[in-house]
Amino acid sequence: MSQARILVVEDEAVVAMSECFVLESLGYQVTSSVASGEQAIAAAERECPDLVLMDVRLQGRMSGVEAAREIHCRLGIPIVFVTANEGDELEGVDLPGRGARIPKPFTDEQLERTLRQTLGGTETF
Repeated sequence: MSQARILVVEDEAVVAMSECFVLESLGYQVTSSVASGEQAIAAAERECPDLVLMDVRLQGRMSGVEAAREIHCRLGIPIVFVTANEGDELEGVDLPGRGARIPKPFTDEQLERTLRQTLGGTETF
């Protein structure tokens, strides 16, 4: 499998840097890291990543869920949601196509397994 390109959407700078470091250490290419839903949509359209690693709560007026819906609708890119409170924030969220959820904090192994499943076409969302 070629090196997958991943867009990181996380509004906490330290967390975003950590996620980027882990992704790169696992062999993925980070296309960019952005902090808002609006920036995420623009970056996804510009960079055409293979996957978006999306926090649920973001800066700006758009949530991660809203941005993910827009990205998936426009581009069909799979989304992996990262959230500290999975039960409440993603209750009733239903995106078509491939996608996944991973709770914060997560281990490198959990992240890698989730990314491989999602990129490999195994529907886990």
